[in-house]
Amino acid sequence: MSKQRQPMKFSGLVASGKITPKIDLSTTQEYASSLESGEERRSREAAVAAEAASSATSTVGREALINVDLLDDSPFQYRKKYDPVKISELAGSMLEAGQRTPITVRIVQAGRYEVIKGHSRKYAAKHGLISQLSALVVERTDREAKLDCMLDNEVEGVCEYEHALMYRDALKDGYASNQSQVARLFRCSQPKVSNCLSMLDLPEPVLEMLDADPGLIGAKAAKVVTVMWKEQPSSHHLILEALARVQAGADQATIKGWVAQKLASIKNTEPKKLVRHFITTTTGDARYVTLAKERDIVIRLADTSLDRDEVHQKVDDFLRRLATEGGA
Repeated sequence: MSKQRQPMKFSGLVASGKITPKIDLSTTQEYASSLESGEERRSREAAVAAEAASSATSTVGREALINVDLLDDSPFQYRKKYDPVKISELAGSMLEAGQRTPITVRIVQAGRYEVIKGHSRKYAAKHGLISQLSALVVERTDREAKLDCMLDNEVEGVCEYEHALMYRDALKDGYASNQSQVARLFRCSQPKVSNCLSMLDLPEPVLEMLDADPGLIGAKAAKVVTVMWKEQPSSHHLILEALARVQAGADQATIKGWVAQKLASIKNTEPKKLVRHFITTTTGDARYVTLAKERDIVIRLADTSLDRDEVHQKVDDFLRRLATEGGA
């Protein structure tokens, strides 16, 4: 009786040459990497990166369809918040009518792009699950890209505090040397530049609120807050509370009136001070003491020799005379 042959393991079959595994090395990167030396792997990765960079660079100056996932926000974008309703409406328009104009991007690294113009359209595409956008790929230095972002924001319309930050940086970075040049650069009026820049004079706690919520108040309300902050140093907490109300939905035009109303309410609830007057004789001796509190006036006889009833009668006579003469 012949012995039953034991089944050979898969590894044994491969080792004996009876089975040759078929592996697609082009799609099995992990396996391929394990067979490469360190030098070979580095050389292959460099070649792949160079090919990607060459492909991206070849699109400079031309329009290209770019995956939305490859688009990064510009670090020079001053607009930090986008109206979700407007983004939704823009997404609907793009889905229905398509993308009207290309966005503008620059290459920042192999395979990735930085948006210079068109941040709203990028967010609308993400909202509408649009996978690609048409983009004009341009070459820009950081300085050129920053200016393009600022000018694009002026067209799109950001809030006045974000305008203030842009105008300040335009002066600081040398794009303009005075407010008149800033106005010409951004194609707006000089009063607008001046009003927006004045927002940067707000106290630090208010600026912190604007950094978190740039559209909280505009330049007009900011001037009111600045004056109130200087004139009412003991009411800063009320001003910040008024701004918190605006953040919750109150009209920014109500800030001054609300603070004034709160101050009046506090004043009315404060205890009235006692007013005391001393009435003396020509020699300086105390004769009467009057005490006034709210609507009460009390007369105290400091001179013990005085007759209370007689003084009382004289006070009554004096008040009657005032009443008939139309006095106080």
